[in-house]
Amino acid sequence: MCGDAAAGEMMSVAEQFLDDQMHPTVIIGAYRQAMDDILEILRDQISVPVDVDNREEMLKIVRSSVGTKFVHHWLVIFVVVFHFLWP
Repeated sequence: MCGDAAAGEMMSVAEQFLDDQMHPTVIIGAYRQAMDDILEILRDQISVPVDVDNREEMLKIVRSSVGTKFVHHWLVIFVVVFHFLWP
């Protein structure tokens, strides 16, 4: 669901509520509600349709996604492999 840093930050924020004697299930419920709210916003206001059968569109998405990760220096190789393995 999230990386170690994000999970650590979520626990850090929750700590103040635990110190105030808020029950952990209330805190978890608030996190779940926040997740539901942001997923609704992403789905209704931010996301765009993607044609998964369009090779060029998918390659563009893969390039942009992989290009931001730690494997950036492998990007060209990954895109070439993806291109040749695409059905």
